[in-house]
Amino acid sequence: MRKLLRGVMAFVIALGFTTSAGAHDPPGVIFEMWQWPSSHLPVLDADLSEWDVVPEELWITEQDLNNLLITQIDVTDTEPDASDLAVRFTFGWNDDTERIYLAYDRYDDYWSHQRDDIELAVDADHSGGLYWSSEGQSDEEAQRQRNRHAQISHFFFHSKTEEVGVPWNWHWMTQADWYRGEPYSDGAYQWTEPELGQEYNWQIELWHVWWDDFNWQDPEGSIIHDLQEGEIIGLAARH
Repeated sequence: MRKLLRGVMAFVIALGFTTSAGAHDPPGVIFEMWQWPSSHLPVLDADLSEWDVVPEELWITEQDLNNLLITQIDVTDTEPDASDLAVRFTFGWNDDTERIYLAYDRYDDYWSHQRDDIELAVDADHSGGLYWSSEGQSDEEAQRQRNRHAQISHFFFHSKTEEVGVPWNWHWMTQADWYRGEPYSDGAYQWTEPELGQEYNWQIELWHVWWDDFNWQDPEGSIIHDLQEGEIIGLAARH
């Protein structure tokens, strides 16, 4: 039986920063994010040892995620089972590059071929702005609206992307592809090359910039979010 862990969370971009958070879901829940200095940015090689500097309380596991979905049925009172799916991950950021970094370690007892990915949804300015088309819009207006004020991306970071038929970084709501690579995103992975139904281990490092206004036809005109120490961003993660 396949399981999805979904964590809907907000992150505060500072260490030691505390405040009430009433403009996101779940109310009052925030996590802190490690700040990488420009002189010591992570090397993207899927070796997570350099992330050992990040305090343990900034790491998130399957036990911290607030929703557990089993075959589309919400069973939030069910405890996650680490023998089935175990994740340990943390985020970081850098003020000069505006990048948000992810270090991700995963054990799964079943390689499902198509559903094993990571999905991130980021509302970087925490505005709650629209990112999907609305009724009555023209096709042109609808395409402009998708991914505009928040972005959702699936990361199929493994050696079977051609077999699955998807790119490694897929903003599924838009036809754009210019965000797949520098200066907008990059990453690395290592895993145990499972066959269908086998258990596996998977480590990922990646970084991505995110936008206050994403224009799928205009990379230069799209507005990258300027990360600020002490601000709160919206970020949802599905595993």
